Order: sequence, then structure tokens, then C-alpha cells
Amino acid sequence: MAICKYCRKEINKISDADICPHCGAKRPIDLDYRTMDVTQAIGLTEGELYKSKSRKCFALLTAFLGLFGAGFFYVGFKKKGLISIAITLVAIAGIGSILAFMVGLNPILSYLIPFGLLFVAYLICGFILLNKDNLKDSSGVYLR
Repeated sequence: MAICKYCRKEINKISDADICPHCGAKRPIDLDYRTMDVTQAIGLTEGELYKSKSRKCFALLTAFLGLFGAGFFYVGFKKKGLISIAITLVAIAGIGSILAFMVGLNPILSYLIPFGLLFVAYLICGFILLNKDNLKDSSGVYLR
């Protein structure tokens, strides 16, 4: 639909090109009139349409790569992703060091135990997230 340049009401470009049916102005449509691109109205450039993120992908990334914050990075929460990486490093290094030096376990095994426990914890969290319906990304858009 075209818009009258005087009264800003929608008019039919084909039949009302000479006179606006609302205000009666002559030649209400500019000669260089283009239909407004919807993506410009919502702040996106051409070819850059926003597609909401997948809840399944978020849950699977959290389940299997949650140690590295992949799920949080996917939905745009960079701080939470970095915190997830920091928790992983501190837990593995801290608990692994305690098991290696104080308990006297094999050094490789002492670091694999906290890694495995964290992996199982993120795996459980990922499958819990798979059943949640009200998850949002960093833009506030619900995950599909």
C-alpha cells in the first residue's frame, strides 16, 4: 500500500495515484515512491532477518559442551558463558589438586574425576532445559 505524502493515510497506488481519497490532495504519491521494507522498520539491514534460536540446540549444547559455556554463548549470554568456563577450570584444577596431593590419587585420575562429575552435572542440566518452555535468548526472544 502507498501512503499519501500529505495526510499519511494508506491509499491504493493504482486507482488513487492522481487524487488522495482521504484529503483530496493532487498527486499524493511521490514519483520515487518505494514500498517500505519491513526490515528497516525493525532495525535490520536487508538480508539479515532475525531467526530465533532453537531450544533443542541450546539444551544439547549445554548438555554436551556445557563445560565450555557453549550453550550460553549460543543464546548470546557471553558473561554466563565465561563464568561457566571459569567454574569448570576452578573446579577441575581445585578438586583435582586436592585429590592428587592430599588424597594421593593418580594425577590423571584426580583430574578426570571432577571433569566427569561436571560433565554429568551439565548433562543433567541440559536435559532439564530441554523440557522448559519459557527460555529466552539475550535479546529477550523466546527460544523456539
